[in-house]
Formats: sequence, C-alpha cells, structure tokens
Amino acid sequence: MSGDATLDGTLVSVPFGQPETETAVRNAYRELRDEHGSENVLVVTGSPTSMETFEAVLRDEVRGAGLPRVSSLVVHATDVVNAVTDAAILSDTLRRELVHRFLAGWEWDSEYFERASALDSFAGDIALLMETATWQDVGLDQTPELIEVQSVVDEFHAWLADHDHVERGQLISTALDHLDDPNHRDTVVDIEAVRAVEFEE
Repeated sequence: MSGDATLDGTLVSVPFGQPETETAVRNAYRELRDEHGSENVLVVTGSPTSMETFEAVLRDEVRGAGLPRVSSLVVHATDVVNAVTDAAILSDTLRRELVHRFLAGWEWDSEYFERASALDSFAGDIALLMETATWQDVGLDQTPELIEVQSVVDEFHAWLADHDHVERGQLISTALDHLDDPNHRDTVVDIEAVRAVEFEE
C-alpha cells in the first residue's frame, strides 16, 4: 500500500435477518476472493463474539484447507498495535485502578470539578467519561470544563505511554495512526481488501 493510497468500497444493506445477512456476506466475500485471493481478504466483524459465526459462514468459500481471515475491529487493532509496539495493553481492572490513582493526584482548575471531586462517586464518573471519550476518539472542547477533562485524558495517556502501557480504548485510534504512518504501513498491512460486516454506523 503506497503513501497516497485511497479507500473505496460499496455499502451493501440487507433487511434484518440472519439468512439475508449471511447470503449477502457470502456473495460480497466471493467477489473480493475472486479478485484478490482469500489470503488477501480480511473480514472485519463488529464484535469478537461474531468472529466464529462468520468464520463458519465463509469456511466453504475458501478453497482447499485454508480458512477465511476473520477478525473483529478491536482484535485486528490489537494485532496492528502489537506489530508496532511492545506496550502492554491494560486490562479493564488495571485501567480502573491506574486511572483512580492518576485522578487522586490531579489538581482541578475548574471550581465545579474542585467541589465535585469531594464526592465519593466523582472519580468513577470522571473515569467513565474519560473512557468513553477515548473509545469514541472525540475531542472534548465544547466548554472550559470539558476542555479540562480532555487535558486529563491526554495527560493520562501520556503517563501510560511513559510506562509502556496503552488502554483498550486507545487501540483503534492507535492502530489507525500506525496504518497512516508510512514508516509502519508495510509492517502492519498484509491484505488487499477488507469486508466489514454487521456494522450499523
């Protein structure tokens, strides 16, 4: 894939129902398989629990003893990140512990947050907001208070990076950064076509 590569594709929309979805996925997969070869086609599912489902749906579409390449978005992002860095991916439990430690030492500029930080539920609520913003990869810049939360998110991620850690919510955005980086692209891209299935957005 060259540095100026572009993506194009076709949206296939089918009525709700398992048979219709499976038939549409098989047909779309065949087109890419015939053009690129099954080893060069990655099928991306919306959740890890769907990987086995679509592996089974597409197994007969791969000739010989081969298997279709099926991965979820998060699992594939994890593979990309692991191919580029040795950073440890935090479990949800360890992430909760570390973010609470981090927040315990944070001095809030906002009077609103300074008062709220005295509440028992505050650290958990802010940690959840930080996690949601990280998964969504959105900048919190609508109000001074949200700007401060964004600065906390950025500082937390910088602190994790200094300790060779990354939280799960960073996996997709980090993988996209690696895919966009010409220095890493040849290391992490070994496919020619992607078929994403069961996405609603």
